[in-house]
Order: sequence, then structure tokens, then C-alpha cells
Amino acid sequence: MDFYYRSWLAINLDILIYRINLPHATVMIIQAKYSTQEFEQLFIDLIKKIYWAERHLARVLPKIISGVSCHKISHAIYKHLEDTQEHVNRLEEVFKNLQVKSHPKKCHKIEGLLKEARTIIDDTAADSMLRDADIIIASQRVLHYKISSYGSLVKIAVKMEIKDIAEILIKTLDEERETDSILTRLAISRIQKVSIRA
Repeated sequence: MDFYYRSWLAINLDILIYRINLPHATVMIIQAKYSTQEFEQLFIDLIKKIYWAERHLARVLPKIISGVSCHKISHAIYKHLEDTQEHVNRLEEVFKNLQVKSHPKKCHKIEGLLKEARTIIDDTAADSMLRDADIIIASQRVLHYKISSYGSLVKIAVKMEIKDIAEILIKTLDEERETDSILTRLAISRIQKVSIRA
């Protein structure tokens, strides 16, 4: 690797550290000397899991949307569904760039989180503010897992020096963060209304 490319990588790593808010200890782990093969295997394994998670989420979200009474919340989750479908497409592009078959690997954590979200619909009254608030909280649990996953994938992509894939993943990471921010604002508003009525 020549001097100019090393400089480019160092600058871009600093930008990523700022955007993802990585702690110093995590940065040190990124910079540690691991074999390329180990990083590649870890990266592919994580990609397969988040690919399964995104596809599963795309199937579950319509039911969650149907259980929401607030139009703003329903719209936000529907937008998340559209984003999720695009995330699946991007991950397939990542597989193609890696020259790896797009075989999903079951993500038990996401499966559990989404099962909990579906349970909320079964256990709460329809058209209630409490259900809407619970659905937002459950949705954000899923988002936080995805944000963590994509953040890790970006870190590994940078370590592996695959800039094109890192940029694809950063787009998704930014969208997940934006959705989380929107849902946070809606959750605060909804919880406040529940408190006032209680």
C-alpha cells in the first residue's frame, strides 16, 4: 500500500469514527493486526445475518404497520419498510462485489425482537396510544441492533480496505439512524399523550 493510499485511509477512518461515534477502545481493535482471512470470514458471516434480518423484517413490518393507529407512526414505519427493501438490494450488491452467493444466515436476535413486536399487537388494545408507544419502542430495539450491526460492518470494511462496500453500508447506516431519530420524536410525543390521559 503506497503512502498516499495510507493517508487517504487514515483520513477516511477518522471521518468514520466521527460519524459512527466509535469509542477509542473500538478503534484500537480495528487497528489491531488480524489476518485478512479472519476479517473476510467475519465480514461475510455478519453480512449473511443482516441480510436474513432485513428480509425477515420486510415480511413482518406490514403486520406491524396494520396494528398502528397513529398516521404519523404508520407513515414512519412504512418508510422504514421501503428503506428495508432497498437495504436488501444493497446487501445483494455487496454479495456481488464480494463474489459471494447471497445465502442468508438466520439471525436469532432479530427473530426474537420481531416476535416480541408481533406479541404487542396480540396483547394490547387496538387503536390505543399504549399500543402505538409499545410498537415504537419495539421498532427501535430492532433499529438499534441494525445500527450496531451496520456500524460493525463498516468498521470491518474499512479494515479490509474495500471502500466501495463501506460506502454502500454507510448509506444504510445513515438511513437507520435517521429512522431511529424520527421514531424517537414520535415516541416522546405519544408517551406524553398517554401520560396526560392517565
